Amino acid sequence: MVYSWETCSCNTQNFVLYLLEGIKEIVEINFVGFYIHGSLAMGGFNPNCSDIDVLVVTKNPLRIETKRMLAKFLLTHSSEPFPVEISFLNKEQLKNWEHPCPFDFHYSEFWRERYVSDLFQGKNQYINDEQMKDVDLAAHITIITQKGICLEGPPKK
Repeated sequence: MVYSWETCSCNTQNFVLYLLEGIKEIVEINFVGFYIHGSLAMGGFNPNCSDIDVLVVTKNPLRIETKRMLAKFLLTHSSEPFPVEISFLNKEQLKNWEHPCPFDFHYSEFWRERYVSDLFQGKNQYINDEQMKDVDLAAHITIITQKGICLEGPPKK
C-alpha cells in the first residue's frame, strides 16, 4: 500500500513534523521554509521502503557550525523510522537560478559515513564551505512547485 501526506500514518506525519521543529531550532532565524517532495508529496510513499524527501530554504548561507549541528541531528534521526534525503538552499541560490543548482547542505543515507568521519574524527572534508551543486535539484524544485507540500514558509511558486 502507498500513501501521500494526506493519507499517511500519524507516525509518519509526526516524524516529519519532528524533523521540521528540530531543523527550525538549529537554523533559528535563518529559517524560511520546509517543503516535502518525492513519494510522500506525489502519493507513492511506501513506509516499508520509501525515504522522506525535503527541501529547506534559508535566508542566508549556512555556517559550518550549523551544518555540523544539522549533520548530527540527521545522523541521529534518519532511518529511524525512515531514511531522510534533505537539501538546504538559501534564497539567493533560488533567486539566481542556475543548473546544476548550488546548495548549502545535503544529507542522505549515502552521505552518512562521510559525515560520521567528519564529525567524529575532527575533519572538515565534507562539512565545509565548499560550493557544491546537484543536478537533481531542478527536478525536486519542479515537483515542489507542482505537487509539493509546504509545511511552513512562503507558498510554493
